[in-house]
Amino acid sequence: MAKRKRALLENNPPRNSQLENALQLSLHHSIRDKINFAVNYMWSHALDDVQDSGLYSTNPQDNDNLEAEWANGSSDIRHAVSYHFSYDLPIARRSGWLGGWRFSSIGLIHSGVATTVLLGQNT
Repeated sequence: MAKRKRALLENNPPRNSQLENALQLSLHHSIRDKINFAVNYMWSHALDDVQDSGLYSTNPQDNDNLEAEWANGSSDIRHAVSYHFSYDLPIARRSGWLGGWRFSSIGLIHSGVATTVLLGQNT
């Protein structure tokens, strides 16, 4: 009589962890209360092993090596620069009924979302 073998099936999901490092620098300056500006820079790097629903496949790339999921996260935007600038218009100070006019500008510039090489199927 042949022996029956039993297989132990384990489901070891990724540990669902994330690590993020960041540095932020800011510069604010005002010139005689007429010109105001600020510039902010942020560097960051995000790593995780979470499958992102909607952005990438929700399945691991390699079921036998779940540690391989540790890579750049979907929120990994390395560089971001934001600024704002305002200038009180001189005409606004001379005429009382037009008071409070100001020229302003704001902006945000950042690098793209990190991508990774994906396998077409589990192997």
